[in-house]
Amino acid sequence: MSKDFSAGSKGLYLSSEGDAMDSIANSGGAILYAPADYDHQLLDLSNRRLGAILQKFVNYSTRVAFVLPPDLAVSQSCQDLIREHQSHPFIRFMASQADALSWLQTKQ
Repeated sequence: MSKDFSAGSKGLYLSSEGDAMDSIANSGGAILYAPADYDHQLLDLSNRRLGAILQKFVNYSTRVAFVLPPDLAVSQSCQDLIREHQSHPFIRFMASQADALSWLQTKQ
C-alpha cells in the first residue's frame, strides 16, 4: 500500500505560515497539495507569503509538491520560481497529481 501524501485527505489547507507548520507536523516528511488544497493567491509573489511558506518546508526538511491548476495564469516571476524549483530537493511544482505522487514516492 502506498503512503497517502494528500493534504486534502488530512484536512490541511495552505494559506499561511501557520498552515505550513500544521502541514509539517502532520505530513510525515512529505505532502502533496492538489489545486483545491492551497490558496492560489500564494502564487502572486507580490504578497511575499509563498517565499516564507516555502522556507518553512525547507527548514524542516519536508518535501512538498504543488499541483498547479491547468488554467492558472501566473506572472513571469512566478514562472521563474516554478522553473527554478524543477530540481529542488524539497519543493516541486507539478502539472499533474500523478507526477507529484511519482516524485514524492521516489524520494522516500
